[in-house]
Amino acid sequence: MRKLEVGASVYVGLSDYPLDKNIEYLKMLKDVGVKHVFISAHIPEASESFLSEFMEVVSYASSLGLEMIVDISKPMYEKLKLPKIYALRLDYGFTSEDIKKMYLDNNFILELNASTLKKERLLELESLGIDLKKLRLSHNFYPKAYTGMSRSYVIEKNKMFHEFGMNVSIYIPSHNMHRPPMYEGLPTVEEHRNMDLAAVLSEAPLLGADEVIFSDSYASRSELEYAINFDYDYFVIPIKLHNIEKNELELIYKEHRNRTDATAYFVRSSVRCDSLIEQHDATIRKIGDVTIDNIGMKRYMGEVCVMLKELNEDERVNVVAHAMVDKESLELIKPGQKFKFKIVE
Repeated sequence: MRKLEVGASVYVGLSDYPLDKNIEYLKMLKDVGVKHVFISAHIPEASESFLSEFMEVVSYASSLGLEMIVDISKPMYEKLKLPKIYALRLDYGFTSEDIKKMYLDNNFILELNASTLKKERLLELESLGIDLKKLRLSHNFYPKAYTGMSRSYVIEKNKMFHEFGMNVSIYIPSHNMHRPPMYEGLPTVEEHRNMDLAAVLSEAPLLGADEVIFSDSYASRSELEYAINFDYDYFVIPIKLHNIEKNELELIYKEHRNRTDATAYFVRSSVRCDSLIEQHDATIRKIGDVTIDNIGMKRYMGEVCVMLKELNEDERVNVVAHAMVDKESLELIKPGQKFKFKIVE
């Protein structure tokens, strides 16, 4: 599977993000290989120093070769004299005629709000002579818990955009530091708010995303490097271990593949082992439980599964761990798809 572009975000006019730290953060982004950097020009909580800091940060980022994406509303656009930027993200208030004029008159790329954009608007823009493939798209992010979008909605929207030949970005939270005023992360998809980064990245291409942007500033160097180097050939399932034997742990560490003849009851690995798996912890199998068939399952001994439905206990099946993602996430793992486990505390 192809790699996704990784972007980051920087904010000004907020006490959590002083100018000197923003400058150091931009240097780090350049150093790790980030290209696109999002910045908002309309944060209600911004201080009086917003404008001067905004100009200095954008100018410095551009001098490093970073491509700045400025998020703006129409009222702010009419007041702000924009510096040289890579892209302007039109949040709200812009008519199709506004977009046409900006498309023709400016030397930056226009980026539209994918979360609210409808097919009818795209067809209208196309009829005005705008080459849709020359526009950028990105979804919103949501500072307040439980207000983020569903996976199904994002998948539906992104499928439509791809039919027009357009690429689209989603925002993902950092677990290093959250942005004010809510300090609850800034995801596009609600379920990503507190999810392990490996699982978020695993889901992103399956949601139809072409780029992920860390919406929280400051994402850590380790998070950024992990995302940039992430292997999208594998769906990573973060798990917490229960009681588990050494030879079972060796199975967990293997690379797995969901069987092509998949079942609706569990993600079923095609990997087995030859060592003896004794019976233990044969409890009720809850959704998300990771199980390993023991010697009682005869020739199926060593088969690793992740539950998609709750099943009764079976003395032939050991429950050894639990996935730290929900059922919808696990259901994104398609027949024949490779996956591996990540053990978390």
